[in-house]
This record gives sequence, structure tokens and C-alpha cells, in this order.
Amino acid sequence: MSPSVHVSAPAPEALAATAGRVLDTEGMPVAGVALGLRVSRGVRIGTELTSSILWDEELPLSREPIAHSGADGRFTFTRPATFSGYVVSQDPRWETVLGANAHDAEPILVVAPLFRLGGRVIDEAGAPREGVELVFVARRERLELAGLDLEGSRSNGWSTTSDADGAFAFERLPSVRGALLHVRLEPFERQEIAREEWHDDELEIVLAEPEGGWLEGRVESGGTALAGVTVTLGYRATETGPEGSFRLSLAGLETEHELCALARGLLPKRVLGDRNEDGSVRWPSFVRINLAGETLSLAGVVVNENGAPLAGHEVWLEDPGIAFVQGQGYAMLLETVLAGAPDMRLGSKTDEQGQFEIAALEERDYRLRLIDPATALLIDFGPFAAGTHDVRLERPANAFWPRLRGRVLTRPGTPLAGMRVSIDRDAGMVGVRDQYFGFITYGARTVTASDGSFELANVPRKGVTLHVHGSGIADPDLELDASIDPDALEVTVAASVQLHVRLGTSYPEATQFGVLDAAGKPLELRIPTEGGSMIGTSIALTESVSPVARLSDAGIALVLHDREGKELARIPITLQAGIVNTIDL
Repeated sequence: MSPSVHVSAPAPEALAATAGRVLDTEGMPVAGVALGLRVSRGVRIGTELTSSILWDEELPLSREPIAHSGADGRFTFTRPATFSGYVVSQDPRWETVLGANAHDAEPILVVAPLFRLGGRVIDEAGAPREGVELVFVARRERLELAGLDLEGSRSNGWSTTSDADGAFAFERLPSVRGALLHVRLEPFERQEIAREEWHDDELEIVLAEPEGGWLEGRVESGGTALAGVTVTLGYRATETGPEGSFRLSLAGLETEHELCALARGLLPKRVLGDRNEDGSVRWPSFVRINLAGETLSLAGVVVNENGAPLAGHEVWLEDPGIAFVQGQGYAMLLETVLAGAPDMRLGSKTDEQGQFEIAALEERDYRLRLIDPATALLIDFGPFAAGTHDVRLERPANAFWPRLRGRVLTRPGTPLAGMRVSIDRDAGMVGVRDQYFGFITYGARTVTASDGSFELANVPRKGVTLHVHGSGIADPDLELDASIDPDALEVTVAASVQLHVRLGTSYPEATQFGVLDAAGKPLELRIPTEGGSMIGTSIALTESVSPVARLSDAGIALVLHDREGKELARIPITLQAGIVNTIDL
């Protein structure tokens, strides 16, 4: 075993003024922008429209600005220790396009001139339509920001719905070239309004019903019509009207065979269509659905290895059902619809006696996921039959390293002070097709001392990742396992560099590239997206040009591949920190 690492007193988390920049959509500095902080609860990723920040509060226009950008676009601010969110514009002249992560070493905020858009949505008969979803999308590929480090910058996101009169209003939108306005309301045809230039305007939008067949029916319980019942087919949903009636367009759902009715507090009812030889499904002219029986629950207690109750632990459904996809890709859980509160997760938190209960369940077996939000410990249990009220979830012995001590070093061996060291792990995903939302649970965190040392308490022995964040370094994303020495963990970090590849006409067949280190190992490449970063060992080329990628400075060779993955060339490179390393071939 290695000798123990001495752990010095950690340096306090840096709360000194942080410097950032405000830029326009062409990368030029913008002066005099009033800036604020806005709380976020994550990022919506991988939807059919765009990814964007999930805001936890309205834009704080009434607060005093934290700063104003100077003539060179630069600003400084002091971030509260517990703040989680982004630097945004609260200026009446400028709207946020990409919010700047307040935790970045140099937050970059991208803004555009602000405009207002309003209007009215009607159907073909001229009747106003309520509940129409309108989503404004500023396409990232239309932003001229090559060479900037935007990995921590995220799309602001803009959406609203029409009221009972069909009226809608966006009070703050960015005037970005080529932006799109998406309009949708089931069962009407979706619309996409594209303009090269956007400015203050009032629109009248006419919705058209899709062509093709329709499925109609009625939902009742014990002979009484049920209004507000969710009826789903193939992740499409509608609600029953006052008389319990529903109407679903079959356009695009010709092969879906399971119709499901979901009402709060009642067991769901499924009706199956008849399949034709070609795979399509035929339905009767009218479907009558009767709901009966109350939903079930799972209840029990969470204890440690000695049988003592564990308070404040989260218990989630690990294998919920998906009822339908809402709006911009939100997959709503079947059980949350039965609970009367459609959402993407369903769970409970243990009380002081370690007890929990999860209600609104189907009559089937479920697996449960236990999460300790203080440590990132995650354990799956089950299956358990819904209706069981004596579930016992026991945390196993030796689930943690009581202390994890180590040092953060550069590749040459220089200790790094002031680096943020933290533990987290994936806590599951929910979604359908190519639209997924991920959840993360967080554990211990600290800051390295002057000699690069750190100490973390109660670190799970498996399934977690150790991160190191700081200016100019690449996060090692170190997955911890039983092979590490918890008393002397040495974490080596590389410098973080940027790479931009422009092939010109030298390799016309090249469609992607990768980078190798001295051992021939492919390096992780990161390119910014609206929802975060796309991470992989190869990046696609568009017209022989790459986006700006971030990677470790350990790269020594650029490898070009064709569409089938065949290697075309291997080119020596030297990567330097602090610049965009542009490779012109």
C-alpha cells in the first residue's frame, strides 16, 4: 500500500470576483448590458427541437444587476457559495441567447437585440385555440462563434402557450438570424415559421387538422362519464371532454396497437387494436372504456446495516411506465398521471423514522431505487408487488469509504491548489426514442489545498465518478472502484486545449476525425451543444470543417476517417493551452 497522503486544510471555495464576457452572435463584445443571476435546475437535452436550460425561477428583472459589461464586453461578479445557475441579461435592450454558467472560469454570455412577438392562434373555422405550445428556437449553427470556449454556455429557451382567446405573447426574444418558431397542438398539424430576420410583430397562426383516420371514444366509470381523463396512443395523448369523449388523430400512429386511459386514483385501462397483415392496426368506429379499481402503493422503511432508520433518503421508481411525450420531448410517467401530477419522476423521501410511501401505482411489480442525496450512494432493490406495505430497504455494510484522501497533480507532477473536487453519479434516464433526460445525484465536494491535497467523507465504493474542475484543466472523470487506495489517491489532470480542424480540399473523403495520445489511445473530444457537451472519440466534419473541440493536451496525432470508418491519414500535431489550435490541411 502507498504511504498515506497528508491532507492540509482545504482552501476556501473561491468567492472572489469572477471575470466573464458578453458577446453578440458574431463573437463581438457588447457594452453596457445589465446582468443578473438566474437559478437553474438542470438542462433539457436531446429533444426534437433544441436543448435548453431548465429554469427554476422567472427572469429576475426587478433585482439590482450584479454587473454591467464594459466597453470590451467584460464584467466581474461575485457568485454566492450555494448558487446554481447562469449569468443572464436582464437588460431591456438585450436578450440572452446562450446563458453563461456561473461556475465557469470565464463565463461567456451571448446576447442579441431584444424583440417582442405576439399574436393569436385559430383553427380553420376561425375559432381561437387554447393551449397551443409555441417554442422559439435560435439555432446554434447560425451563431458565428468559432474559436470560443462555450462548453458551459447553454441555450436560454423560450416557450409559451396560447390562452382561452388563442392569444400568446413573448415579451423577450433574441433577434437571431434564421431562428424558428414551432407551433403545435394535438391533433393539429405542426407548423414551423422561419424568418431570416425577426423584429417586433403580431402574428395570426391558422392550425389545420391532419389528413387520415381518427379514433373516437368515451371514457366512463360505473356508467358515469369522466372528464379530464388522459387517453394515449403511441406516446400521443389527449384529454376527454365534459361528456367523457375523446378524439385522436391516427396520422403517424397507424401501427400503434395499445390505447390506454389514465385517470387520477384509478387503475389504467388498456384496449388493443387488431393488427392487419401489413402491420397496420384497425380500430372499431367507437371505443368505450370503463375505468374501475383504485391505484395501489408501495410503503416501507429504509435502514442501515444495523437496522437504524435512515431519514432524508430518496426512494424512486426504477422501472416506471411511460404514458406519453409532452411538448418538447418531456416523457411523462404513467404513474405520475395516475397521481394527478404528470412528471418525469415519481418517488418519495424517508421521514425521521425512515419510512416512505409511493402511491398511484399499477397492479404489477416494481423495482425501487434508493439514493442518499448527501453522498450519491445509489442502490436498486426489488421487484416488489404494488400493494406491499412492509418493504424493507437495507443499506449494506461497507458501502462507503469513510474518508477518501488524495492529491491533484499535473502530468509533470506539480500539485494544483484551488481545484474543485467533487463526487457524482448518473441517477437514471427517462425518455423514448432519441429524446432522453438524465438525472444526476451529487456527493461530497471540497477544494484542494496549497499542496494539491484533498479529503472527502463518505464516498460510495462503486458507481461514482470523481471530478476535478478548475481553470485550464481537463476533468479526469475518474470512475472509482475497489482497486484505488482511499488513503493515497493521486489524480493526474491534463491541460484542457481547443482544436479546430479545416481540411480544405486535401482529404475530400474524410468525414470524421479523432485524436490519439502517445500510447495510441483515442482521446475524449467534447463539443458544445445547447444542452451541454457531446462527448466521443470522433467528431464529424461538415464541408471538411470541424466545430471547435475541447480535449486533453496529451494528443499527438490527428486521425482522419472516411464515412465507413476507414483510416485515411494520421497527422502529427502539437497542442498548446490558451489558444485555439487550428489545423489547416
